[in-house]
Amino acid sequence: MTKILLTSVLIALVVISAALFSLGNRPGNTALEEVSLRLPIPAADTAFAPYYLAIDKGIFAKHGLHVTLEPGSPELNPVKMVSQGIDQFGVVGGPELLFSARANGAPLVGIALLHKDSNLVVILTLKGSGITKVSDLQGIKVGFFYGHISTDILHMLFRKEGVDVQEVDVGLLSHALTMPSIY
Repeated sequence: MTKILLTSVLIALVVISAALFSLGNRPGNTALEEVSLRLPIPAADTAFAPYYLAIDKGIFAKHGLHVTLEPGSPELNPVKMVSQGIDQFGVVGGPELLFSARANGAPLVGIALLHKDSNLVVILTLKGSGITKVSDLQGIKVGFFYGHISTDILHMLFRKEGVDVQEVDVGLLSHALTMPSIY
């Protein structure tokens, strides 16, 4: 876990440092460059720990940046906020969002791929349920975290596979804050 955290912080530093040049910050300038980073969800998630750590430990400041983390939501999503120039950087749930945004004319560019080996969307069920493929979910209740990118990905998957599920809102924010630790 520590190795993943350090790797994420280093990647974030490289990304933000590369942006310094494009934002016009030059060596010798003592003023910190103000930048905002839009997160994809409203909750403070452990996936964002490297950003909070870099702020708390002064790593961004050491490199000339004052980074403000902005919570995301369906209305304040990173693609929209960066495309409109409200935020300088955004974290999206997966590269498919960048591809989709670019296909729709958004003036965005991907600058880093974080957590390249993680699976964002996971459908879990009990081993004894007999569900082994997406089509087995036809008519079944499936929990969604509305406001999280996984909802969009699942909708696309179910539409592609022609599967109609019964959607249940399991509450992203309230669930994330009240879920007992099982790790």
